[in-house]
Amino acid sequence: MTLPPAPPSDPSGGEPGEYTPEWLGPTVGYGKVFSPLSGPGGTTGNIQAKGVANTLVGLTDSQVTVRVAATPFTITGGITSRTLDDRFADIKNVKDFGATGDGTTDDTAAIQATVDWTSAANRGTIYFPPGTYKVTSAITFNYNGALSIRFRGEIGLSTITGNFAGYILDRILTFNPTSGPRVIEGLAIVNTNAAGGGIRLGSTVTGAIRDCNISAFQPVSTFDVPGVSSSQSVVIENCLFAGLGGAPVGSIGVAVGANCAIICCDFSGFDEAIRAMGFGLTVLGCRIEVNRTGLYLGKNQAGTTVALSGSLIASTSMEANDTAILCNALGTSVVAGVSIIGSNGSPSGGSVYGIRIDGDDKCSNCTFSAIASAGGFSNSAFKIGASGGGGPARLSGNVFLSCVGTNTGTVWSMPGDASVSFINCNNPTAACVFANLPGTPIEGQEADITNSNTAVWGAIAAGGGATHARVRYNGTNWTVVGI
Repeated sequence: MTLPPAPPSDPSGGEPGEYTPEWLGPTVGYGKVFSPLSGPGGTTGNIQAKGVANTLVGLTDSQVTVRVAATPFTITGGITSRTLDDRFADIKNVKDFGATGDGTTDDTAAIQATVDWTSAANRGTIYFPPGTYKVTSAITFNYNGALSIRFRGEIGLSTITGNFAGYILDRILTFNPTSGPRVIEGLAIVNTNAAGGGIRLGSTVTGAIRDCNISAFQPVSTFDVPGVSSSQSVVIENCLFAGLGGAPVGSIGVAVGANCAIICCDFSGFDEAIRAMGFGLTVLGCRIEVNRTGLYLGKNQAGTTVALSGSLIASTSMEANDTAILCNALGTSVVAGVSIIGSNGSPSGGSVYGIRIDGDDKCSNCTFSAIASAGGFSNSAFKIGASGGGGPARLSGNVFLSCVGTNTGTVWSMPGDASVSFINCNNPTAACVFANLPGTPIEGQEADITNSNTAVWGAIAAGGGATHARVRYNGTNWTVVGI
């Protein structure tokens, strides 16, 4: 659209240089050209209508929207008048700071400028409209204090890509956990570098990563640096995590620490899908398939054993992993309602273990309930290994309740010195000798021994015999309660 030349004067009473109502339409009023406007027929001018305050006028016949410049208006159903400039400032759009989202242009500086639009703690929403945003180095948000920020894209349409040995979105400080919240949602993040990461959310208390698809060697970490304490109270929800192909050794889908929750997420193609330490982990409703290890419990990101306790893993399916669950250092936790299926489609060409507690691993006072471990495992569906250097106490106080295993080979594999209770499980052989009963039992705890000196119900049990007996600790002694 090309505007006609403005008349020198308006006989109906307007000022010189204005257009008549007939040009704009009989219900619009007068309009003055004051700045460029792009129209279907060319760029000619922006139109300010006179006499139409607090409204936007649509020139539908010319497919042009007329803006009332700097004039407040009220949306339908609203009560407060605001200008468009005020409304556009509600979020920070990376394209307003120069990002293109064309997948070719380096948008790193533009995105960083959007994050740094203010030096204050409250950064608001950093919005990624649909597009593919190429970055060549990390986008950082390292305000050392109570930073509040949200990175938001459109699900399935907004992608950030990179190919470098670092995290695409990166918060890393000398460990100083501060409250946020810090939220990342609706983004696809792809780092194709063999040592690349997706999101590092360090030094954070209260954060969320949700509705994201992330493909990288290390998609998510809540540690500032490997081996240093983790962020706390981070929720990772409804995300899809994919490795770089072939489950590369050392790759970890999510590495988390204290009070983190992983809910309804999908993992495939990692050396370890989830590695966790600290306390208060929740894994709920996840699908974990085709990884070397599904859950590695009790180790930090640096590979150092750090116990995990007070945790819940439930309602999760695990298939075609070399090992579904590895309990490296687990205490006072519950694993319940988990389906484990062994398969020759695992990264090594065949599943080895369902649940594994092995060697010098420690697992104590844990409950494994309603677990089905089925399919083909080259070792065993349930592997409880030797107690290691710490003695039987390393494997004491654990209960398997209503756990069922099937396997072409061994279902339950365990040594004689593992003090484990089984209730309504199929075919476990967990008897031990009297000397290997827990050294610090609790009243009411039961176990099976293979060398009881008596078969008399209620008698005080001791070793040295050849009777298989069920014994219970009464607070002072182990007594026979069954044969």
